This record gives sequence, structure tokens and C-alpha cells, in this order.
Amino acid sequence: MQLSSKIMTMALINLPSENTPKHQAFIKLPIAFMLLFVTFSSLAQVKTIETYHQQWFQYFNNIRFSERWSWLSDGGLFLEDRLQSKSMYILRTGIGYNLNPQVKFVLGVANLGFYNSECMNKIELRPYQEVSAKNAYGKVGTVHRLRLEHRFRKLVNQTELLDDETSFNFRFRYRIMFKIPLVNFSEDNPSKRLSLKVGDEIFLNAGKEVVTNVFDKNRIIVGPSMSFSKNLSVYFTYMHQLVSTSNVSNYNSYNVLWLGVMHNINLMDKHKKS
Repeated sequence: MQLSSKIMTMALINLPSENTPKHQAFIKLPIAFMLLFVTFSSLAQVKTIETYHQQWFQYFNNIRFSERWSWLSDGGLFLEDRLQSKSMYILRTGIGYNLNPQVKFVLGVANLGFYNSECMNKIELRPYQEVSAKNAYGKVGTVHRLRLEHRFRKLVNQTELLDDETSFNFRFRYRIMFKIPLVNFSEDNPSKRLSLKVGDEIFLNAGKEVVTNVFDKNRIIVGPSMSFSKNLSVYFTYMHQLVSTSNVSNYNSYNVLWLGVMHNINLMDKHKKS
């Protein structure tokens, strides 16, 4: 576990910048993909995979107060069985600090609810810290994100919390996302364009309660993103999610269709106009 976290940290520290020579960039970039080795190693003992289908709807908001500070929030409802039943909801908020135009730190908290047969059976409080770094390789944008989550979970009996049914663990998340421009729709408004997003995110568990399943899940993400302006974009993504279970030999596979709205509000622009 310590080795995995060190690899993730190295992936962020060793990011090649725009001024990095090409031969050094090609050497440093594969460090980020070393995390995939953990995923493939975990799959070596797979015996059974159950497949499910989900549909996610999520809204993301970023309110920027200054060059340094911003307030980020998002909310989502995750459905399954062709929109017939609820799987989970999420509400998340955090404060972001831009160290520079490439590196951002976020401190936040999330609240989640999990459903079984339309009844909530578990809730989770999830404080988190993250650091992200973005680079450009020609016209292709790249974002690396490392997040540490503190997961406090409690079982629910209909509407009552079960005080003796609680659990806690840490979870590390590392994501790399590429944004590839496809079509520009306006010469006057370069922000109005169609792009392709491709990425991967791996989740690793840590803590006293984690005995066998250090590997939690892996997400492969691909889909188009339509930007209508610098402040509003919509993406429609296919995501394949492989999730571990309490049985170390069994995994769940999720085919997810994910519709998201990204909304930026720049208060600095309003101050300039006034």
C-alpha cells in the first residue's frame, strides 16, 4: 500500500511541463500508467464477474472568486435497470486553491446514499483532499488527479441509523484524463467545440479494516464533450467500472452511461464589468 501511494505521488511530481524536452516527456509520462499494473495483478485471481448496467446523471459547478480561490460542488443521481431503480446519490462540495495555472489543491466533503430495492441501506460521509495537475501536449490536454478519501460508512434500517454497524477506511484515487479536440464550431468563440475525453481511474483501499481487497475498483472512461462556451459544457460518457467484492475471487462489472453538465461561474468577470 505504501509503495502504491508513492508511485501515485511520483506520477504527479514528475509531470512533464510544456517546456520539457520531448524525449524526457516520453520517459516521465509512462509513470502515470504504472498504476494499471495493480489492476491487472488484482485480476489474476478473478473467477466470477457479475455484469450490471447503470445510468448516471451529474451536475458540476465551479465558482471562481479570484485567481487563487474557487468553490466546487456537484450532485448526482445514479440509476440502474434502465432508469427503473435508484442505485446511489452523491452531494459533494469543496474549496479549491490554485497554486499556479497548472496545479490545484481541493479540500472538501461528500455525502452519499446507497439503495437496495428502492430503500436506502447505507450512507457515507466522505471528507477528501486532492491535488490535480494539468499539461498540454500540442492540442491534447492532460489532467492528473490524486485524491485521498476518508470513508465513514453506516448501515441504515429503512430510515433509522444502526449505531453498531459502522466502518471506516481510507481510499486513494488516481485519475489521468486526456481531452482531444475534434471540431471547432466558431472562429469567434474558440470555446465552442467538440472534444473527446479518454481516461482511466484506479481506486486503492487502505486502513486497519482492509485485509484482502486493497484494489477497490478501476474505471475506463471514454466519450464526447460539447463545450458551448468557456462556462458551460455537456459530456456523454461510456464508463466501464470493475469493482471488487467481499469475496476476493469475485468482481462486479458495470457498464455505465454517464450524462454530465459542467457549469463555471467566474465572479472575477463580473467584478471587472462593474
